[in-house]
Amino acid sequence: EEDQLKSSVMAALFSVKLRRLEKMITDNQKLIKASENEEELLNLLQEHHGLLEAKKHFALQMGRVVIK
Repeated sequence: EEDQLKSSVMAALFSVKLRRLEKMITDNQKLIKASENEEELLNLLQEHHGLLEAKKHFALQMGRVVIK
């Protein structure tokens, strides 16, 4: 029973983190579209790549498939 509780808590935590990452990705995409400076754009693209990698990691931990 303790193992089930731990896995349930971890799944809920990963789910919350995944939702937060998706919001951060959406916000970052808006900033990328509005970016006028090339240096800023490169920084935002690097951040976007990192967010997508984190999203893949959490999705893998939860057994979800990420298509994109």
